[in-house]
Amino acid sequence: MVAIALVEDHLTYHSVLTDFFRGSDQYSLDIIAQNGHDFIKKLQDKRTIPSVVLVDIRMPVMDGIALTHFLRILYPDMKVIGISGFIENDVVKNLFSSGASGYIMKARPDMVLNKALDTVMAGGIYVDERMADDLLIDLAIDHDTEPRRFYKQFGLTDREITFIMLNATSLTYEQIAETMFVEPKTVQTYFDRVSKKLHVNSRQGLTLFSLQNGLARLANYPMQH
Repeated sequence: MVAIALVEDHLTYHSVLTDFFRGSDQYSLDIIAQNGHDFIKKLQDKRTIPSVVLVDIRMPVMDGIALTHFLRILYPDMKVIGISGFIENDVVKNLFSSGASGYIMKARPDMVLNKALDTVMAGGIYVDERMADDLLIDLAIDHDTEPRRFYKQFGLTDREITFIMLNATSLTYEQIAETMFVEPKTVQTYFDRVSKKLHVNSRQGLTLFSLQNGLARLANYPMQH
C-alpha cells in the first residue's frame, strides 16, 4: 500500500477522504493533519514518510503554498498534490512553481483522485481535468532549483534553511522551536546567524527578503466577494 497524507483544516473533508481511502486497495491514508505546522510535527514522528501529500492551499498558520515549498526543499522525494475549492490562475501557478506535482478541485475528489495519485506516482504532473481549457494552457509549471542555489551561495545550513521557511509563516518562535525540536533561544540563534548572512535586521525584514528572492512561498489568495 502506498502511504498518503492529508493536510486539510476542514473536518468534513477529512471524513470524505477517509471513506475514499478505506475503499482503496492501493493507497492508504497514513497521516491526517490540520495545517502545515501540524503536519511537519507529525511527519517527524514517522519512521517512513508518505509518498504523496494532499495539501489544502487555504489553511491557517502555515498554508499549502508555504508547506509545498518547505517539502520541496527538505523532502524532495515526497509528491504534493494541491487541493482547493476555488480556481485562480495565479494561485495554481504558484502552487506548481513551489514544487507541487498535481492539483485537484475539492468537489467530488473521488472522480479524479485515483488518476491524480497514479499520475504523480509515475513521475507525471496532474491537473484536474475539470479545469477550464484556457487555464490549463496558461498554466506554467516550473520546478526550478534557484532557491537551493541561493542557499548554497550564502552558505546557509539545512537548519537555517528550515528556519527561513518557517519564519515566513505566522508561526511564533515558540511554535518554530517546537517544530524544529529545539529551544526558543536556539531559534533566536538561527535568526542571528541568518540575519548576518543575508544582511537583514528583523524577522519582518527576513520574511520580505525571503519572499522577494523565492526562498519562501505563501499563497496569494483571490479576493473574496
